[in-house]
Amino acid sequence: MVALIGAEPDPNKVTPPVPAPNPAPSPVADPAPALIEVNATRLDRAPADQPFTYTRLEREDIDQQNQRTAVDALDAVPGVFVQRTSTAQASPYLRGLTGYQTLQLFDGVRYNHLMNRSGPNQYAAMIPDVSLGAVDVVLGSGSTVQGSDGLTGTIDWRLAEAGRGTTDPVTPFGKGRFATAEGYTTQGGVDGKLGQFTYTAEGSWSDWAERRGGDESGDRLYGGNRHDRRIPNTDYREYSYAGRVAWTPIPTARTELSAGRSSQLHAPRTDGYYENTNDSSRISRYFSPETFTYLHLRQRLDLPGWLPALALTGWYHRHDETQIRERITGGRYRREEFRDGVTTYGSDLQATGTLNLLGQQTWTWGGTYYRDTSDNGYLRYQTPANVTNPERAGDVTTSALEDQSTTLPDNSRYVGLAGFVQNDWQFDDRWSVLAGLRWSRAHWNAHVRAGRSGFATDQDVRGEADAWTGNLRLGYRVAEPLLTYAGISQGFRAPTLSDLAGSDLVAGGAFTLRANPDLDAERATTYELGAKLDREQDHAGVAVFWTRITDQIQAEYVDSDGNGTIDTYRPTNGERADLRGLEVSWDLGLKLDANLRLAWFQSTSVIDGESRSRNAKGDTVRTNLPRANLAWGRTGLNLSGTDWYALTQVRWSGPYGETSEGQGADPRHYTVRGNVTSSDGTMPGWWVWDVKAGWRKGDHLRIDFAIENLLDATYRQLGSSADATGINAVLTLGVRG
Repeated sequence: MVALIGAEPDPNKVTPPVPAPNPAPSPVADPAPALIEVNATRLDRAPADQPFTYTRLEREDIDQQNQRTAVDALDAVPGVFVQRTSTAQASPYLRGLTGYQTLQLFDGVRYNHLMNRSGPNQYAAMIPDVSLGAVDVVLGSGSTVQGSDGLTGTIDWRLAEAGRGTTDPVTPFGKGRFATAEGYTTQGGVDGKLGQFTYTAEGSWSDWAERRGGDESGDRLYGGNRHDRRIPNTDYREYSYAGRVAWTPIPTARTELSAGRSSQLHAPRTDGYYENTNDSSRISRYFSPETFTYLHLRQRLDLPGWLPALALTGWYHRHDETQIRERITGGRYRREEFRDGVTTYGSDLQATGTLNLLGQQTWTWGGTYYRDTSDNGYLRYQTPANVTNPERAGDVTTSALEDQSTTLPDNSRYVGLAGFVQNDWQFDDRWSVLAGLRWSRAHWNAHVRAGRSGFATDQDVRGEADAWTGNLRLGYRVAEPLLTYAGISQGFRAPTLSDLAGSDLVAGGAFTLRANPDLDAERATTYELGAKLDREQDHAGVAVFWTRITDQIQAEYVDSDGNGTIDTYRPTNGERADLRGLEVSWDLGLKLDANLRLAWFQSTSVIDGESRSRNAKGDTVRTNLPRANLAWGRTGLNLSGTDWYALTQVRWSGPYGETSEGQGADPRHYTVRGNVTSSDGTMPGWWVWDVKAGWRKGDHLRIDFAIENLLDATYRQLGSSADATGINAVLTLGVRG
């Protein structure tokens, strides 16, 4: 939700391309205890002082982005672009990879789970915006302290602290966002401090209408909607509620309890409908509802003397989703309901101690354990042959059909265990070395019934994978505001059960998933050079990288029935994949007077990706990595005073021409006009122009206004199921008692 409006931002943080205005004075609050911090890098240093390509979006930055959700706000971060396969489930790509090949943390603990599947990681959208205090994005292979799955980076969705720094017993707050081309959201709650306790209770409700597209959107719709700018099947509703309480009996000890629930209602996937794809067999594909429930308990303790500071975290996560699909198949109407749930119990221990030997050495060590368990059900309703009237559909589910068709085999299990150690060595004022080592192990078990796609007989899918991964980074401070760094880091990802034993429809039903129980774990190594400048309100950064992935799990598309049409997706290990890229960003300003600043900001990201595999003849085959060959960014000017800002910016994306296998039949890549049934998978480049302004009064009132896509252009972000909004006027109002 809105943090202390007008709160003083961290002077050392890396600001995203859209800069914050000059801060207003913040209210005096009791200082939080300087206890151990649990985050993606396990370091207490500010992001600008760490030898990583690291961006932190503070609450102020998220609010000033004035986007629909916090996931959408990540569009401002170098190295990240956001795909919207479902409008309710935006998915961040990190350096060309998405889904289960990037790691997500929720307040420092693992958020990925056994059902994460290839393609978009829609679970990111289940993190409630009202509860966030910041978002950290750390790019590069990073399994050493973060954990399995971070092949190209990690996102840490960080909860706002209980009470948000208030010293009053009751401090109410509220926020509303209204958009002419999208709908509205409201948030509200109360913060407070009572003696040794601080607390927060909050909730939100969003009612997002069908998007209103750009000036040519009517020409890109099917089913007789050519003159209607409303993009069908892009509406959804969402609610969340949460609470946090912290008890600080002494300055060196703090107990924190966080709990919450978020749910998306009637959340359609637009690539599953005729109006969006021109495939008359597709009647609906939606999640109704999808729910995330969590409980975190953390004890932080700063021990006396030579003893290390400790943080022990236990967590419970529960993901529930009901996928409902209606379609015409074989001349009959069919409705399928996939009822999926994943329960995770986990614990994480982190200890940090300092040793003054040849400079200052900060040692961090610890371990993580988690256990995922799924429960899955399946129901099918269908009409008799040659009947398409849904009213004549009956339940035809049998035990065999359910066993074969659930998204995962019921009661699948996945267990992870890891230990790590890291040394942050500052051996003089200019040089630092960061080195770490981690051992990770994953073990899985699922019982598969004969008839499931890819399985001819009953069998147990059991396996394990383990790896040692390391991280070595060198930092050199050229001058006080300028840090340069070089690094070699490794990543590791064991396959999920969605790949090993899953059953699913991919790309809105264009392909059927055929699981592969013989997959090997993926491993990645990233080589990186970078520099970042951080001086008062001026920030700049540049990074070049090369990531090599061995045994990369990639798509193999198959014509299963020999009719000349590719209809099956099978995950398989490729020989290797290479990702190379460049990220450049800055926010550099000119002080016009003591309170007035004019800044030029920009962010440019370029990435190139290629994979290698061997065909049946043993020949090496080179293919493009899906959606990993692209350039995108934004640039603009920002004029800001003490309590206001006004900016103009251009967001852009280059054309996507280096496609990969299967994308020609993917409805998320339909971008041509007219009543067509196919595409070559390419997508055109685009640019849009925005203007934004905002004003605030202390920490009590905040108003943000934006006109997005001022020229009403029609465009689609890479891999998304529907066009983005056309011209969109946005008004956001935040208040705090």
